[in-house]
Amino acid sequence: MQPTYLPWAGYFSMIDYVDVFVFLEDVQFSRRSWQQRNRINFKGQEKWLTVPVKKTGLRNQIIKDVEIVNHEWKIKHFNLIKEAYTGAPYFKDIIYIFEKSILNNTSLLLRDINIQFIQEVMKYLDINTKIIFSSTLKLEGKKSEYLLKICEELSAEEYISAPGSIEYIEEEGLFRKSNIKIQIFNTQVVEYDNFKIDDFIPYMSILDVIAYNGPDLTKKYLKCIRGEK
Repeated sequence: MQPTYLPWAGYFSMIDYVDVFVFLEDVQFSRRSWQQRNRINFKGQEKWLTVPVKKTGLRNQIIKDVEIVNHEWKIKHFNLIKEAYTGAPYFKDIIYIFEKSILNNTSLLLRDINIQFIQEVMKYLDINTKIIFSSTLKLEGKKSEYLLKICEELSAEEYISAPGSIEYIEEEGLFRKSNIKIQIFNTQVVEYDNFKIDDFIPYMSILDVIAYNGPDLTKKYLKCIRGEK
């Protein structure tokens, strides 16, 4: 999966589910995608938080090379998160995670900021899945060809695919010619008691789940949305 900004619970559910998780960070960056923005529940409404990145003269960048414009947006996002979740039972937990991984992060690379946040949440939820960065594998290819090469390099028996990728994987048909099975990672919408249930909005950032559930219930929630008890 590409390293995304403040990912939703399903992203972490997949990390928790697999044996090895690969950060796909040497593929083309998509502007205005989850790679640079995500949503929080702000007083019952979806609120987009977008990271400004350098773009002038920088077409066709790969993810690991994308630079943020400045650090000023971090304060804005931090203040919005504080206003949105003040009063939540685990408010201090999400503030600590954001401060440590983003607010105090001095890197100018979007990739570093996204990955540090993801790894900080993994630590908080005691998720110990092995992590690999695609750029370290020194492989080449496009779309499903590249995914297949990564799987073969790691001696994988099964590839867990996000629903959004399965269409082009099946269309290209390369996995069918291999010995690697494909499983589609599906999730379901499950509400949680956030003390203002009328304001529940699905698919918000993991910060929303943690703010109202803490580490233990959030870990259970990751299993619940993928259909496990």
